[in-house]
Amino acid sequence: TNLSEGLAFLNRALRKKATVFVLSDFLDTGFELALRLANQKHDIIALQLEDLSLSQLPKVGLLKIKDPETGKTQWLNTKSKRTQREWGRHYASHQKELIRSCKAAGVDLAMLPGHLDYIKPLKQLFRKREMMR
Repeated sequence: TNLSEGLAFLNRALRKKATVFVLSDFLDTGFELALRLANQKHDIIALQLEDLSLSQLPKVGLLKIKDPETGKTQWLNTKSKRTQREWGRHYASHQKELIRSCKAAGVDLAMLPGHLDYIKPLKQLFRKREMMR
């Protein structure tokens, strides 16, 4: 996923201001400027699809993982407490950075857990937006 390219395309393709829902896992990096520029022209709403498997590693022993974006592979010992801690910290850090990036760009963000009902976070988002008017 290249969010920067998608947001740049959006700005070129839509001439008039629009409300745009960006539905992604937001695992990309370096899209902050593109997000800010897109939100200056449009009303961007970020909807993050959360995947529990990204926040917690299954404790299955050695696991070969491959980054689908870069193709890089590596081995992880998923039973290691250190690996579990580092994985959790990395995910939490990424989430904090996403929240910070959206706030800095003036973009509303709702996190939609893939394993739970998504209606409640969407209702909260729209109530918040209604109160801001």
